[in-house]
Amino acid sequence: MPRKNKKKNKNLFIRLVNAVRRRKTFWRQIYYRGVCPPVLLLLIWSTLFLAVENSFSGLETQIKIQRDSTAKDVLSLLYAKGLLADNFNTRLAVRLRGYDRKIHSGEYVLSAGMSLARIFETLSERRGLSLTSSKQVVIPEGYSLREIIDVLERGGVAGKKSFNNYFASYDPQYWRERYSFLADNPVTAGAVFFEGYLYPDTYIFAEDSTPQAVLDFMLGRFEKMIYPRLQEAPGTYNVHELLTLASIVEKEAVFQDEMPLIAGVYYNRLRIRMHLGSCPTIKYALGNPRKKTVLYKDLDVVSPYNTYRNYDLPPTPICSPGLNAIDAVVNTPKTTYLYFFAKGDGTSVFSNTYEEHLRRQGNNPSFLYN
Repeated sequence: MPRKNKKKNKNLFIRLVNAVRRRKTFWRQIYYRGVCPPVLLLLIWSTLFLAVENSFSGLETQIKIQRDSTAKDVLSLLYAKGLLADNFNTRLAVRLRGYDRKIHSGEYVLSAGMSLARIFETLSERRGLSLTSSKQVVIPEGYSLREIIDVLERGGVAGKKSFNNYFASYDPQYWRERYSFLADNPVTAGAVFFEGYLYPDTYIFAEDSTPQAVLDFMLGRFEKMIYPRLQEAPGTYNVHELLTLASIVEKEAVFQDEMPLIAGVYYNRLRIRMHLGSCPTIKYALGNPRKKTVLYKDLDVVSPYNTYRNYDLPPTPICSPGLNAIDAVVNTPKTTYLYFFAKGDGTSVFSNTYEEHLRRQGNNPSFLYN
């Protein structure tokens, strides 16, 4: 009798498992046959609907999207300007393609002859800032975060106060999740988290941009221009360490063709755990990256950026390096150089030993050992 009960229970369990499987199959078929086709058709329809040009008119219209405008406000404005029809199809297509979440404030020049897709792509670039906006700024290679913010403030993009307020309250984890290249960044708070990651380039920002929008746009450019190159680097250094080294090379080198050799010197020093001894890191530690002369007393500054007192790399980059400095740390020639000094014309002389380094300086010895 117990055997019969056991067999009966086993059969009941098998029937229950089969019933669950049939139910899963049923709902899977409902999903693939009943849900997916209509959704796919809607997406195809919205793409085609937005791609069709509104009219053959080439007349241009200037509009201004106010800050904090809702998608409904923007659609009403575009309708009032004769750029689109205020109907259910338009609103649905815009919603399906996600354009309602990407619109950014600023002044734009649009034409009734543009397709709806082109209109909304103009109003919302991939990283949230329109290329048709009017605030143009140039961020030079080798600028620190503080210098970059100065440029942005002078250009009327965003002020120091707004950046300081943002840096006091933002969550670094948000940016790590948004950009995978920030995963190795050890900084847990403050403005220095972004040091080195704001790609030096010419930018055109929307009017009254928020600090978060500006940072997002510049990090997006870094992701496109710098990150792929850093991923090509051989060896054990992560993205953050490579970027930090590139920032030092950027500040040390006067001529582009010497950047790989300077990078090689620092790699050799790191390998034997020798002080990097970089003057630009001292200037950064002093809060004055444009300081002309580093004095003996400056070498006593207590800072993790003092590479005359601390071994290894500093905790963050000291500036935003350009592509040449990035390429220098990625494609570095193998040498035995451990020292170098700059001559009056800006070119550098490289040496293998400290004695050779001193001898080559002749009557103009450097008091620092780089």
